[in-house]
Amino acid sequence: MATARGQRRARGSGPVSAEQIEQEAIRLFSEKTYPVIGMRDIGDAVGLLPGSLYVHISGKEELLLRIVERGIENYLDAIGPAADTDEPAPERLRAAIQAHFAVLGRTREQTRVAFHQWTYLSPENQGRVIAMRQRYEDLFVEIVRDGVRRGEFRQLRSRAWSCWR
Repeated sequence: MATARGQRRARGSGPVSAEQIEQEAIRLFSEKTYPVIGMRDIGDAVGLLPGSLYVHISGKEELLLRIVERGIENYLDAIGPAADTDEPAPERLRAAIQAHFAVLGRTREQTRVAFHQWTYLSPENQGRVIAMRQRYEDLFVEIVRDGVRRGEFRQLRSRAWSCWR
C-alpha cells in the first residue's frame, strides 16, 4: 500500500518490502541525517515495529551502505556508457556531465545521502565506498586524460589539477 511522501503507514496495513524500507530511510536520512534517525523512526515510517525491520535488513549501517552503494551505482551506470565511446573527448565529457545531472535530477535525496553521509559508515565500509567513488571520478579523469592525449584539451600546469595527468 503506497503512502504519500512523508506520511506514516498504519501498522498492519499490508506487507512491507525492503524497497519501501530503503525509500523511507533515504527520505529520513536526507531530511535529518543518519545519526539522528533510529530504527524506531524507520519502523514508524513504514508501519513496522523496530524489531520487525530486521526481517528485511540486518541493521541500520547495512541499510545506509546499501543506499550509498546504490546511489553511486546509479551514477556509474549512467556515466559509464557516456564515457566509454569512441566519440571525441569534449562530446564524451559533455555526455558524462549530462548523465550526472540526469541522475541527480531523479535521485536528489539518495544522492544527498550517498555523497554526504557515507562517512558515518565503519572504516571497512568506508573503504568500499571510497573505491566506488574513485571509479566514478576515474570516468571523468580518463575522459580528460584522453582529450589531452588527443590534443582536444590543453594540459594545465597547476597543482590543483595535477590529478588529471
